[in-house]
Amino acid sequence: MKLSICVVNYHSEKELRRFLESLTDYPPRCLFEVVLVHNGGQEEELRSLEKKFGGMMYIIHSRDNQGFGAAQNKAVQKAKGEYVFICNPDLEVDEDSFQSLLSFAEELPEFGVIGPQLVHEGGVIQESCRRFPRFIDLVVKRVEFLPGFKKRARHYLMRDRDLSVPTQVDWLVGAAMLMKRERFLELGGFDPRFFLFFEDTDLCRRVHVAGHDVWYYPDSIFLHAHERLSQKGWWPFSKTFWIHFRSALQYFWKWRGSGGGGAGFWGSFLV
Repeated sequence: MKLSICVVNYHSEKELRRFLESLTDYPPRCLFEVVLVHNGGQEEELRSLEKKFGGMMYIIHSRDNQGFGAAQNKAVQKAKGEYVFICNPDLEVDEDSFQSLLSFAEELPEFGVIGPQLVHEGGVIQESCRRFPRFIDLVVKRVEFLPGFKKRARHYLMRDRDLSVPTQVDWLVGAAMLMKRERFLELGGFDPRFFLFFEDTDLCRRVHVAGHDVWYYPDSIFLHAHERLSQKGWWPFSKTFWIHFRSALQYFWKWRGSGGGGAGFWGSFLV
């Protein structure tokens, strides 16, 4: 089998239905499967989806919600494809989304991760590739309208690069990532200590350490219905904020002293 599409559902059945319908309309032009990890949600709606799309979908029922990365690890372990497309359920597929992505992957046999262009409703391109962060960057991209922050945000979000062409980047948001299954497993998959957020940053960093490249490939386009959860609930300190904050501390502690965004734990807080 060429491709396994690995997706995690957590109370997102409506988005998942749209995603599966788009896959039915524009299926990859290769043998593929969908491996779904059900972390929680409406069981009746899930049974309806299983009835309609069960021919292309294998469902793993998780006893509890162990987080995005841990769930994706389960999906990839079960997957049969040469390639795994790790994604959120709030995507929609276009006619050439998978074909162009896989064609590019075939040209780069030693790649680590490839991420497509993600487009929000209304045609706004999501800034889904980044440079490795320092802690200050997590604040800067939310307050870049303030004097003195725009330059830092421009650097972190790679606005100084021409992203209309394939580009090697530091890391990609985990809403849509293509990897070779064996490479994902060789790297140990996502670090399950990251319940949500930074599991993608950490994985891409380990890809670089292993000597592989991370590519942003804008010729493959997926509609991404929602903005990233980390963009929501930042004030006044919602549950999402604290999950994000905890993952950030875990990431910077893990990579302390390693250079770049991990250049010393306290150093990573600085501009």
